[in-house]
Amino acid sequence: MCARRSPIVSSHVTESTDAREVRAIEGMVTSPAYRHVPTRTLAVLAQRLGTVCASPSTWYRLVRTHAWRRPRLRVHPQKPHVGLRTTRPNEMWHIDTSVIRRLDGTRAYVHAVIDNFSRRILGWHVAGAFAPGNSVAVLLAASERASP
Repeated sequence: MCARRSPIVSSHVTESTDAREVRAIEGMVTSPAYRHVPTRTLAVLAQRLGTVCASPSTWYRLVRTHAWRRPRLRVHPQKPHVGLRTTRPNEMWHIDTSVIRRLDGTRAYVHAVIDNFSRRILGWHVAGAFAPGNSVAVLLAASERASP
């Protein structure tokens, strides 16, 4: 039962949050255990646990005035800053397949072979199906054109 809203319990009714409640709010806001819980839900959870009886707007105000930061964890691993680097043309090629959705609902698959050093498109092919044979055909055609 919330002391601020209950007419029966009047010993805890105050106009502002006291230091104990502020410390409890800070502990829950900055805790890694509650990092997945939104601030509004955290306020309701604290009321249900009987820890702090303060409205979500009070929680937001305290987070803003004290500049508390919610702990965040990166879901995805760090991406490499430097990718594959080559020193001359035709040292390494990439195969890229892009899907183009047409207005009639069908899809077109663009298979391309790209040089890593110069970013030049060495060969491409548009197909109606996503099949490994299309990528192999584009790669073979690009290798025939690139060989001296």
